[in-house]
Amino acid sequence: MIKECPVCHNDFEARANQKYCSPKCKKNNENSFRTLKSGRGKSGVVKIPSTRIKCPQDLRAVATKYWHKVAPILIKRGHLNVLSEDAFAELCDLYSSHRRRRVTLLRASS
Repeated sequence: MIKECPVCHNDFEARANQKYCSPKCKKNNENSFRTLKSGRGKSGVVKIPSTRIKCPQDLRAVATKYWHKVAPILIKRGHLNVLSEDAFAELCDLYSSHRRRRVTLLRASS
């Protein structure tokens, strides 16, 4: 049976269940789907979603500073998104508590 390969568009002789002319074309087709599903463009750069991730209003001052220092880097790399926003806010709050306890201990020891 003569078929046309959906990737390279070459005619080839194939079995009934065979779709691609070679394993290379099959792999190229799978990779093209994989890059489309991951949200990456042809350049490989992750697209940032249109929803803006904002610093929560209920964070302490130290936590807010930490948020504004680290969050832009994480957003640019694609690690901080809408799903991980609350967990990162909790991390900022824990960092603030740690800093406050450390300062308290330093003052008590001197």
